[in-house]
Amino acid sequence: MKNEADLVYLTRYGPARKVSRGRQICICVIAYSPKKFYLVTDDDMLQNLRFTHQMERLYAQDLHFLNFSELVVGMPVAARYIGGDLAWYRAKLVSFDVEKNQCQVEFVDYAHSQSNNLQQLRSMPLEIAKYPPMALECKLIVNA
Repeated sequence: MKNEADLVYLTRYGPARKVSRGRQICICVIAYSPKKFYLVTDDDMLQNLRFTHQMERLYAQDLHFLNFSELVVGMPVAARYIGGDLAWYRAKLVSFDVEKNQCQVEFVDYAHSQSNNLQQLRSMPLEIAKYPPMALECKLIVNA
């Protein structure tokens, strides 16, 4: 049985972060073009690993399942990354199709999307959902 205090039904993640000026070590998590790519600071990457380990422990118990009746487009969810390590990551629900048992999610800390079935989604704990997405959209500007 779900403990309602442990679940969150937010419609979005926390407010956007401000990035300090100066030098920071960043990791490019995905690049679509020089005009659109995403970076994560090394400190945020460590926080991402903590989130992943925390969710692995939490979801190992096979609790916190979601029903289609609970889904709201834009809500934070935990989604299993089926294209790689099968770990749980922070995601945002982009769309869902009840008849096909499919949900489209965007991994908010890595800025890419995938399709999951409902069994590959879990409710997001408030202590993890309160952090804003860590992938920072960037573009190169060339001064001629």
